[in-house]
Amino acid sequence: MKLTPTLLIIVVAITSFCGCNSGLKQKTEQTNSTQSFRTLDTVLPFAGFWLSERYFNDIQKTKSPRQSQRSDESCITIPERTLLVTRMISGFHEGAADIIVVKNGDQYQFWDPFLNEKHADIVIISKDKIKIGNKYFLKLSSEYIGAGNNLHVLEEILFKGIYRLENGKTVEFKSNGFVTGLENFSQYEPVIDYMGPAMDVDQIAFVQPTDKVDVFGFKFEQDNLFLHELEYSEYDSLNKMWGKADYGKLVYKLKKVR
Repeated sequence: MKLTPTLLIIVVAITSFCGCNSGLKQKTEQTNSTQSFRTLDTVLPFAGFWLSERYFNDIQKTKSPRQSQRSDESCITIPERTLLVTRMISGFHEGAADIIVVKNGDQYQFWDPFLNEKHADIVIISKDKIKIGNKYFLKLSSEYIGAGNNLHVLEEILFKGIYRLENGKTVEFKSNGFVTGLENFSQYEPVIDYMGPAMDVDQIAFVQPTDKVDVFGFKFEQDNLFLHELEYSEYDSLNKMWGKADYGKLVYKLKKVR
């Protein structure tokens, strides 16, 4: 059949309409797909507290949180479910912007809930290791991690264990921040953030039942833990604080036995 000019115009119009319709449908399907995974509420199998693998390795090597602290990503708590807000902590000092975990097909991702943009991919390597972007994180399984106002990270990966004083007395540092056998002290809290004045040496605070707090400088040398008095200098009278801290008199020497 020979197409008249009028029929030709109709055929072209129908073809164009179908093409536009197909493109619009494809775009709509893509949008709906994006909206679908962005609103999917489901359980996260890797929920928990995750610590920078670099920080963990540095602590094992140096035994010094002050030397190991950097300004990069240090830890994050993954919520129990997708779409719940969390924040990456940098340098154990400050939190980044709000992010949420989404499940996109068989992949997990961090998204910015306000800008609606992907922040990073999450790769599950094992039950105890994940990769966020290009950095690796290890899961700390202690039930005390993140309890109260203290993360209990150093208690878990550095201090926890049984020690012996020079007089033979046994001291136990527990992962929940409690200590037994060391004078009248009942709790301890190693400093994890050294960004500030008078943070020139590794420090640990001990609390007595009366809530009196004593702060010592500490050093690990192989299996030995040394607790020193702190000597301060460069007093800032305007802000009423010391500018420098150093190790003073040795007060306790403890040997880790297990």
